Amino acid sequence: MSSITVLPQEILENIIDELHTDQETLKICAIVSRSLSQRSRRHLFFNVRIVDATLSHRIHDVLISNTFLSECIHELEISNDYGWIVNDFYLPVTLGLVTSPQTLTINTVNYLPWTTIPQLTRDAFLHILRLPSLINISISRVLDIPLNLFTPKKHLKSLRLHFVSFVDTPDFLTSATTTDSLDILFWTSGALLNQATVDIVTRPGAVLSQVRLLIAHSMNRMASVGLKIMRASAGSLEAIELRNMFDIHTEANGRFEFDFTTLPRLRCLTITAELSCSSPIRLDERNMAILQQLCSFIAANPSSTRVSSLRIVITAHPRAPSIRTWTALPGCLGSSGLWEDMDRILHYGRKGCSSFGSSRLDIVLEMHVGTLVELNAMKVTWGDALHGKMPRTVERGILFCDLKPLNEILH
Repeated sequence: MSSITVLPQEILENIIDELHTDQETLKICAIVSRSLSQRSRRHLFFNVRIVDATLSHRIHDVLISNTFLSECIHELEISNDYGWIVNDFYLPVTLGLVTSPQTLTINTVNYLPWTTIPQLTRDAFLHILRLPSLINISISRVLDIPLNLFTPKKHLKSLRLHFVSFVDTPDFLTSATTTDSLDILFWTSGALLNQATVDIVTRPGAVLSQVRLLIAHSMNRMASVGLKIMRASAGSLEAIELRNMFDIHTEANGRFEFDFTTLPRLRCLTITAELSCSSPIRLDERNMAILQQLCSFIAANPSSTRVSSLRIVITAHPRAPSIRTWTALPGCLGSSGLWEDMDRILHYGRKGCSSFGSSRLDIVLEMHVGTLVELNAMKVTWGDALHGKMPRTVERGILFCDLKPLNEILH
């Protein structure tokens, strides 16, 4: 009679660790074998997303029954799609049970004023935000957040604030929270326009003073806030991404003027523009205006041409449903006379400053693509068009053109 060989527990656990992202297999392992159950559940609870009151109740009961799982939750997302947070009395208890989160995400579809969240839930959120293990915070569409969120002494890897606003807090006298990466899209700058508050959050050692990567969306709407952040983090900034800077409906486009040479560690500056195209063979007035604003921005900020790596990213979204007719778009965009203007602006921006001139200029077009064959053909068209329009930049040997698909490509 043959004997059954049982693998050592250490090997079994290593196998489970390799299945970290395979949720379905982990669920099976958690059920079929006692020797695999605990390790599997640790991975299953690594990322927890609570989207409604029913799931909140269920997670609460599981954590009460299996206390060891509280320390397994490293990524926690609270999604308030249907406004359930304001009426759920299990959530503050559940949040209080989580002991070692590394990432907290608070997402809402509709804007949620902080004061409408029950006091116990607010206190529970603040408790998690202050845990030493938490290093990544993402908050979207929450209004009137108290600034004392940034009081605790801790260092974050990333802080993402989209469509949020802040209110002054009487006890907010100092900020000891710092972050490597800051990703912001302000609905309103709120209290950040208060000079006393700005002084607190931008002084050395405060939340906006040691940013290494700044990702700023639609900063033309809140140029003053972006400029204050850049000045406060002048000694630490290594990369800046200015996304969707250009909007024909915003009057503040010309106000963003900054000397990028005052950022000694800055190595990469990315500027993006979004186009909504109705035709693959003709640029309408709106898109021409956005490209013109791109040129005007670089002309108004000549020091941007002296950053080691300058990236210009144009994202083109077709308004028509079919994407297979858009193979002509790279040639259409590349034939615009605005690239000749850009070549001239870049040339004069670097003039007299050769030692600080960009060592690389990337111009990237992002769009929907039908097949791999079309992608390769459009890359050639895009590169040839820009090389023909930008002779001064080509002569310096720093121009790199690319075309990236926004969708899955058909082979």
